[in-house]
Amino acid sequence: MIQSSPITQKIQKLSKKWGVIRHPYILNYVNQKLVDCALFYTCHILAFLMFFLLLAWHIFSRNLIKDWIITVFVAVFSMFLVLKGTIKAIYKRRLETQAERDQENQ
Repeated sequence: MIQSSPITQKIQKLSKKWGVIRHPYILNYVNQKLVDCALFYTCHILAFLMFFLLLAWHIFSRNLIKDWIITVFVAVFSMFLVLKGTIKAIYKRRLETQAERDQENQ
C-alpha cells in the first residue's frame, strides 16, 4: 500500500480546485466582475501613481507646501478607504440579514 505525502495531497487538492476555476462559466463570471470594476481599479492605480509622484517630488526637494499637499492627499485617500470599507460592511450585513430572512420564509 502506497501512502502519498501531505505535499502530494495538497498538490492534488489544488489541481482539482484549479480545474473548477478554469471552467468557462467561472472564468466568464470573474472576467465580468473585473470589467465591472475596471473604472474603480483604474482610479486606484492613478491615485497611487499620483501619490508616488508626490512622494518622489517631496524627497527630492522638500518644503512646507509639498508637505501639506502630501498630507492632504493621504488624508483624503485614507478617508475614502475608510468610507469604502464602511459601505462594504453595511452592504454585506444587509445581504446576510436578507439571506437569513429568505431562509426563514422558506
